[in-house]
Amino acid sequence: MEAYRDNEPVALNQMKDALRGALSPLMHDIRNEEHYDAIMTLCNVLNRKIRGNKGLRNTAWNRFVVRQQIALQMDAMISSGDPKADRLISSATSLADQCRRLRIDEKLVAEHWCLSGTLLALMAVALPIVAAIMLPPVLLTLLFCLVCYPIALIPTHLVVKKKIKDPQFRSSVNWGVRFFLSILYTIIIGIVMACCHGAWMAHMADIGVWWGLVAVAVVIIGAYIVGPIVNFFRDLMGNIHYWSLRLARRREMDLLDGIIREMTECLSDGAGE
Repeated sequence: MEAYRDNEPVALNQMKDALRGALSPLMHDIRNEEHYDAIMTLCNVLNRKIRGNKGLRNTAWNRFVVRQQIALQMDAMISSGDPKADRLISSATSLADQCRRLRIDEKLVAEHWCLSGTLLALMAVALPIVAAIMLPPVLLTLLFCLVCYPIALIPTHLVVKKKIKDPQFRSSVNWGVRFFLSILYTIIIGIVMACCHGAWMAHMADIGVWWGLVAVAVVIIGAYIVGPIVNFFRDLMGNIHYWSLRLARRREMDLLDGIIREMTECLSDGAGE
């Protein structure tokens, strides 16, 4: 506080530096703006290999830790002028360009499911569809669930991806958009139900309570039920696309595997030194 009273700009800069130092270990911090995209690609495609080499389980925390390590190692290699850094950046840029040409997510190239796992997941999805076609009660149940929460079918992530440049903030913004749409949908359904039962102004208080309860239920359902289901279908479709490319464009996919192996070996050599 004494420094703040004596020289406010200097004190604010000191506070900013202290805050940056405290938050940096808790963030995926890529400080090199020139090669930001290339380093992000390395963090995406090498994560699985490095976790496997270190015997780490596939958890959100371990993925975050490995991403941090890759980013810090690349920053150190670039700052020291290590020639391997140029090779890694060039390979990462080439891989990202190839993924865009193939229209495949670069994360999926490294984190894809095995073929047998993809086929089993596809069969697990096909069973309820067949049951819904053959058994009307199952179909009615699925339609009821869809009416209760149709927000999951709205591709809000595509709008967020287009508007938000930094991919690290997209999931948070997408969650906020879906939360707002959920509340809006709840209000609309509440009004419709009120009109159907002849209660419009007289029972607004009761409807308000209903809105609140449903809003909370929507958030819980979206986080613990619908969210994982949507993520599962997204991963399933991505893996189907991956294995279809494996069959149709084998040479290009083998080239991606070769680039990933080269980058893994190069980064491991850099870490060893």
